[in-house]
Amino acid sequence: MTVPVLFLEPDSGYRTNVEKEVAQNTVKNLITTLIKIRRLNSKISINTAGSLSQQRVSPEDTLQTILTGPNHRDEWLLLKELKAKSPLSNGLSTFLETFDIAEARTECGQISTALTWASLLETGTVSLKTGGVWDSHTVNIALTKINPDGELLKTKECINNLSEPDHVTHHNNWLKSLGFDRIPSAKKFWTDKESQFPKLRFLDQTKGHIEALATSGAPYKQALSTLEALNEDASRWDGNGQPQYSIKVADGEHDQRQSLSRFTDETVGKELDFDRHAYFTGGFPGRIHFRVDINEKKFVIAYIGFKLKA
Repeated sequence: MTVPVLFLEPDSGYRTNVEKEVAQNTVKNLITTLIKIRRLNSKISINTAGSLSQQRVSPEDTLQTILTGPNHRDEWLLLKELKAKSPLSNGLSTFLETFDIAEARTECGQISTALTWASLLETGTVSLKTGGVWDSHTVNIALTKINPDGELLKTKECINNLSEPDHVTHHNNWLKSLGFDRIPSAKKFWTDKESQFPKLRFLDQTKGHIEALATSGAPYKQALSTLEALNEDASRWDGNGQPQYSIKVADGEHDQRQSLSRFTDETVGKELDFDRHAYFTGGFPGRIHFRVDINEKKFVIAYIGFKLKA
């Protein structure tokens, strides 16, 4: 599904010190923007690479120093709620560690973690309105990433950004759609897997893999598309000889990696090789490890996720 999370750019603050009133007005503008986002789509959450309280407004000010005292209790409740709702606060942070093979740069050359995540997860950013690229409702980036074959790819993209209330109005339809597209949730996927993928059998451990991927946006959609292709390939296979694949599939792992793809198949009650694997992308080198079961005339899926590491 389209991930209902926006990434707060930690380096969108002022580069030099500003008057306290200017910093206060900048933070007030951010809070007003967040309130408008929250009212438009209650599913949306905010995530940042560091602590929200330490979000830098200027070299000498943070959100903590600006929103100090009992008069700002409501602002902190809002920020904590938006942060707590984030899927990255509930397990996806580990998943995102796999994205260190990508880097986004603005047109002025600034490296941005928030823009990188927004690109890979097909979502957007929130920033302080402090001038330059962060004043716009979109930010142009140059994204460098590595595809599953280890090739370096460079693309140009435009990321939706929100740094003032008017940007929320501009992105109204897009913001409303976040988290509401037709890609199945992890729970629905697991419930319907036998009917949706009748020629695939999933090991129990893959339930956790799907749950981790379900909040990832592009990788989840790519994984589902690859599973659909494998199901179709298995449907065309009559159990004789080797299946013919419509997608890229590697027959096995290198000798030094074979031990990584041995998993216990609870149906047969023993550990087996699942070194055959299909590829999926969405911003990182995804793998679906499986074996071909001649007796069942099915593909048995053992692993869905980031490329297995030694």
